[in-house]
Amino acid sequence: MRRISLVVAALLFAGAAQAQILWIGAGAGTTWSYEPDTAPGETFLHSGTTAPMVFAAVPLNDDTLLRLRAQTLPVDTLYNGEAWPGKVQAITLGVDYFLEDYLGEAVLSAGFGRYQLELQAQQPPEGLEDGKFGWYVSVGQWFAITRRSRITLDITVDRCTVPNDPVLFSLNAALALSF
Repeated sequence: MRRISLVVAALLFAGAAQAQILWIGAGAGTTWSYEPDTAPGETFLHSGTTAPMVFAAVPLNDDTLLRLRAQTLPVDTLYNGEAWPGKVQAITLGVDYFLEDYLGEAVLSAGFGRYQLELQAQQPPEGLEDGKFGWYVSVGQWFAITRRSRITLDITVDRCTVPNDPVLFSLNAALALSF
């Protein structure tokens, strides 16, 4: 997986060198699990843990970006009737499509990636933490601060295929800078 990440990162940086622009962003958010197995009867279960995120993006054209995103999503996993606290490490590659509006730029995003479950246990059950592929969709807004900086807000739905197949909603805010 590290090799794939390095190849994708190299492609992003090579594309940025030709386009003379690269967006780098960092931020955090909060997450909700949709109908979690660990809380029967709950529709949305809020996690009190922060979900940090970083991304790098290169333009494909005037209104489209190719974005590589890494985010840590807190989640509880049900195993043998017990809730195990943990987090999902998401590394995704997607496309952002921008629409001009009166607030700035609305963004529609979608992509896929690898989701790795990491439990807060000294000896997690064998095979439970295996990485799997999944997908995400997102809507958001980018607000211009200066010509080369933006505040980003988005609501993202990650469909992870790790154990219990959690559907995670996250509300994220980030600062993005272009070079």
